[in-house]
Amino acid sequence: LPELILPIPRRGSYHQVNLPIVFIGMKTTERASISRIIVYFQGANGTGLLRHMNSSEMKTTTMTEVSGLTVPLRNLHIAAGDFIITVSFEMNNSQIKNTTAFTFTFYDGTLPRVAEIKPSSVPTSAMVSGRQLELKSTVSMTCANLPQENLVLNAQLKLSSKPVSVVSVRHIVTCPSTESDCNRTQ
Repeated sequence: LPELILPIPRRGSYHQVNLPIVFIGMKTTERASISRIIVYFQGANGTGLLRHMNSSEMKTTTMTEVSGLTVPLRNLHIAAGDFIITVSFEMNNSQIKNTTAFTFTFYDGTLPRVAEIKPSSVPTSAMVSGRQLELKSTVSMTCANLPQENLVLNAQLKLSSKPVSVVSVRHIVTCPSTESDCNRTQ
């Protein structure tokens, strides 16, 4: 059976041209017997979308018996949300071989969002010689799609609702407004 090879893509903007590359392990003899590839997107709301592809769209990689599959998203009309994706291979003998299904989250690549937080958690207090000390930590947050001009940030900790100080704001990547999911601000 064909199997998914790590890293398995998990998230991406529905504005992308293609799904991030899906790596699939498959014997070379099986790969040569593929007549077509069917990628099925099952949405949480029950909607299903199909993408039919030729076997020529599966590219070989430098790893033996591993292929990279780039799935075009054009004309699929995908909305934000979670989808279960299954890749099926219809063989020349009409046999169907499926990969294990995987979950993929599509998001709107034009809306502001938190792309990364480092570290993902920090201690807020510690006991030292029987005394509880409140700790101050520096956290780095990278955001996508924030306005690039006249940016004013006010931050609040979500769990404790205590105000925090924004030490610095810098634009790491700036792109034209026509590009989705590109601007990065730290």
